[in-house]
Amino acid sequence: MSEDEWLTGTDLTAHVRFALDRLSPRRKRLLAAGFCRSVSDLFDGPDLIKSLDVIERFADGRVPPAEVERARQLCREIAQRAYNAYARQIHDKGENGDALREWIRSEFAWVLAYAATTPLPIEDVGRRVILAAAQARVGVVQMMPTSSAELDEENAAQGAIMCGGVREIVGNPFRPPLFLRDWQTATAMALAAQMYESRDFSAMPILADALQDAGCDDEHVLAHCRGEGPHIRGCWVLDLVLGKD
Repeated sequence: MSEDEWLTGTDLTAHVRFALDRLSPRRKRLLAAGFCRSVSDLFDGPDLIKSLDVIERFADGRVPPAEVERARQLCREIAQRAYNAYARQIHDKGENGDALREWIRSEFAWVLAYAATTPLPIEDVGRRVILAAAQARVGVVQMMPTSSAELDEENAAQGAIMCGGVREIVGNPFRPPLFLRDWQTATAMALAAQMYESRDFSAMPILADALQDAGCDDEHVLAHCRGEGPHIRGCWVLDLVLGKD
C-alpha cells in the first residue's frame, strides 16, 4: 500500500491487513470497538452498549477475561433471541418493521460477540459492521450477498468512515512521529487522560496548544489534534501523550 492509498483509500480490508502488524493486542481490540462505536447510534438496547464498554475495558486490562467472555455470551444470546423473534414475525405476519428491527438487533449483537472474541477476528468485525449498518439505514434484510444502489452507497460510506478509524489508531506509518518525553507535561497528560476516560474529545485542539507550549513542533501531531476527527479510544496522539502501547 502506498502512502496516498493509506491516507485517502476506502478499502477497509486492505487498511486492516496493512495495519495489523503495526498494532498491539490492545489497539486491535480498541479498533474493533471503534468500528462498533461508529454505528452505536443504531444499537437497540442498553445491553449492547454495556457489552461494548466491557470490550473497551478489557482492551485496557481493566476487566478479566471472564467478564468479557460473559459479555460475549450475552451478545450471542441476544442475537439468537432476536433472530428467533425475527423468524416468528416473518412466519406470522410477513416482513414488517418489527421483524426488521429484530433482524438488525441480531446482526449488531453478533458484531459485538465477534469483537469480544479471542483471538479477535477483526476483519469479520469490520465486514459485519458495514453490512449491519447498511441494512439498518436502508431498511432491508440482506440474508444473502446482493447488490443495490442504496446498499452499495451505504456500504461505501461506512467503509470510508471505518478506514478513518484505522488511521485514527495507527496514524501515518509512512511518517512515524518522533515524540519527545518533554512534551508529556502535566497539562497535556491531564487533558489526554480526561478525554480518554470520558470519550469526549472536544478538547483535542486545546491539547494541541498544550503540546505546542511544551515545544512540540511535529506538524502531523498538531494537525491531528486540530483536525475534524472523529476520535476514538486508541487515538495515536493520545496514546503517545499517555505512553500507551
